[in-house]
Amino acid sequence: MQLETKNLIGRPIAEGDGPRMRILHNDERVMATLSADGKKLNRNETSSILGRFILASDGPGRGMWVFHTRIDGTFTGYCGSRKYQQGGLNEIEILYTVPWAEWKKGYATEMAKAVVAHVFATSSLTELVSFTLPTNAASRRVMGKTGFEFERDYTHAGLTHVLYRLTRTRWTTVNAKG
Repeated sequence: MQLETKNLIGRPIAEGDGPRMRILHNDERVMATLSADGKKLNRNETSSILGRFILASDGPGRGMWVFHTRIDGTFTGYCGSRKYQQGGLNEIEILYTVPWAEWKKGYATEMAKAVVAHVFATSSLTELVSFTLPTNAASRRVMGKTGFEFERDYTHAGLTHVLYRLTRTRWTTVNAKG
């Protein structure tokens, strides 16, 4: 199965996607948005995350997708949904990451909207969450453009994060308006 948008094509993440993930995990600019300490990840850490992402496809509407441009197949990142249990939360999280060279092109929003549409079309889930550091203005914009609304601050990995929530009802209302 593929997820298709105006500019992108997504497919389920697979074992062979390690090199693509290394592009992300070996870039300090990207890692500053992904980890509490901002440090690059080594191959073993990337491999472990890839394994968890593959296992994230454990129920309706859940799973991780790798996206590429329609025009020339440029890797634009990954996006997906997975169970998230930490800090008192037991939720389904939407997450996304884009290579630094592809930042500010709207790909994160395009991927997130495609994944959210897929989740709500293929599952009975009624809400999703997404979170980031308060200083990650770009990610917060993506959440807002996707329809998520700020809910509260909370602690993750020992740092304050902002938690956003999107209900199925809000998603339907936002998308009915175009």
